[in-house]
Amino acid sequence: MTTPTTQPPKVSWYAQWECGACGDGGDALFEDGTLVDADHNCDSDDGPEIGWDGRAECTCGWALETQFSDGDYVEADHDCTTDQ
Repeated sequence: MTTPTTQPPKVSWYAQWECGACGDGGDALFEDGTLVDADHNCDSDDGPEIGWDGRAECTCGWALETQFSDGDYVEADHDCTTDQ
């Protein structure tokens, strides 16, 4: 008989970025506590102007939707025991 193991809760992010200067965009998956970087080479004279729309999800079922800027450190600051 095997003994079940429990995994600690884990927060992951799915986000989409868009450049306001040229309209280019993309998707990203990353772990909580990440410095985001679209790595976008904008051809616009005004750019780049990167904005992100992201969703954090924890294995406990909690979720958060938020916006952030390119170069931001993104951390959900989630506690499974208090955020339910």
